[in-house]
Amino acid sequence: MRKYGNYLHLLLILLLPSLTLAQDKTRAELLGIRLQLSPSSSQIIFVLNKKPEYRVQYLSDPRRVVVELLQTDNNFKIQYTRLVGANMTSMRSETSAGHNVRFIFTVDQEVTAKVRILPSKMIQQVQMQIDVTSSVGSGTMKR
Repeated sequence: MRKYGNYLHLLLILLLPSLTLAQDKTRAELLGIRLQLSPSSSQIIFVLNKKPEYRVQYLSDPRRVVVELLQTDNNFKIQYTRLVGANMTSMRSETSAGHNVRFIFTVDQEVTAKVRILPSKMIQQVQMQIDVTSSVGSGTMKR
């Protein structure tokens, strides 16, 4: 009986990496970020390997747009970056243990955020475009 237990233990050790990789394929992967900035309307474009689950929210005190990409792997970190000449003044990112990536964009005025998911010209990529436009009001969008 002990002999088979050792084989089972070895089999689990050999299969564990492949089981972990299979789980990783269920999550989206953040491949890049592009910003197009202007004083009244800016655009954030996240490039991902597939459409993510997300939440986008405008919060008023302090003024900021929070983008949460749920169940998403983030291969790079942006701890804090100052932005100049735009309605967004800074950005930072956080990653939780649950593979949720949060980007916080500080804004200098009330804004609205409109989200569009666009197909990419690259194979197995999508673009999540967020238009941040100066406006009155706040709200939450979840998909």
